Amino acid sequence: MIYIDANEANVPHPVGSNVFVQQFLKALQETWLPADPPVTLLLNKPPRTPFFRTLNWSIKIIPPSPFWTQWRLPLYLFKHKPKIIFTPGHYAPRFKPKGTKSIITIFDLAFLHFPNYFTFRDLWQLKSWTKYSVRQADLILTISQATKEDLQSSYSISPEKIKIIYPGVKWSSLQLKQKNTNEDEEFLLKYGLKKKKYFLFVGTLQPRKNIVNLINAFLKLKTDYKLVIIGKRGWLFQEEIAPILYPALKSKRVFWLEFIPDFLLPFFYQNAFFLVLPSFWEGFGLPIVEAGYFSTPALVSANSSLGELISNKNLHISPPFSATQIKISLERMLKLKEKDYEKLSQQAKKRSQKFNWLNSAKLIKKQLLKLY
Repeated sequence: MIYIDANEANVPHPVGSNVFVQQFLKALQETWLPADPPVTLLLNKPPRTPFFRTLNWSIKIIPPSPFWTQWRLPLYLFKHKPKIIFTPGHYAPRFKPKGTKSIITIFDLAFLHFPNYFTFRDLWQLKSWTKYSVRQADLILTISQATKEDLQSSYSISPEKIKIIYPGVKWSSLQLKQKNTNEDEEFLLKYGLKKKKYFLFVGTLQPRKNIVNLINAFLKLKTDYKLVIIGKRGWLFQEEIAPILYPALKSKRVFWLEFIPDFLLPFFYQNAFFLVLPSFWEGFGLPIVEAGYFSTPALVSANSSLGELISNKNLHISPPFSATQIKISLERMLKLKEKDYEKLSQQAKKRSQKFNWLNSAKLIKKQLLKLY
């Protein structure tokens, strides 16, 4: 028996790691054969999203409790003694039966590099629980070479114990075709936007995303382009981001959509001039690949995994820590000739095609069966 802690997928509005877990679970099931070992998804509360109806694996609900992974989940494991407990997240069960193999997934170690951007409670939990999780894991999956190297240096882990599984893109070619219609004009008019006349940011609004410097940089630009921000409130939003974001919205040059359904996101991606991701640290940078799927290039920080995804130095914000440097980089994009922009769009599209959820799921399955 293989148990998978699927709580990361059990959220009504998935972002970041939630999207990763949902997409990999769906793709992993597509690779699963009747002869393969049985799989049970573990949840600490009933499914909160229709996503779980797309899966035909069994689901076991273990009632919620404080510190669920610390004692409630271990009790269940000791009773049933599965061959594998797979945690697609940082927090493995604190204890496990002898003979049960543990697999975890580490998305990034930003909390070690930028501790001031996390609340005290979250920082303590990330540092303490991640440390014991990586030490006891039989296998660690991660989503970039940058994070693999970070794990090796931060926790003295053998590279053989870490496997890179890149995320994929969650839209099919059929869905893309459906979005390439005259609906674009009506859609853009509704939001007061023009095709290829706005920069786009997609991600949780937290200090690590460097959103404050992006807003300040954009407002200094002399241009009729807009800045569209799509993302829910994250850590320290009220304290650090809201005082800059709310006044910027009054300018009518900056737009914020806290949440939009998946079927609308492709419209924003394919009509944007550039995706901008000036983060201080990223485990992967999935919006880069998603935007590239719609031939929209990205301007990114030259750090962590972002430089790994985009090697073209003309698309790097370096260093990304000041509004001035971001402004200079945005101005550089606005001065691009049409032929150069088209070349960047083609490169973005080609790069995105390398990331496929089914291929990633096959690699994960191989690792699961190897440990079984």
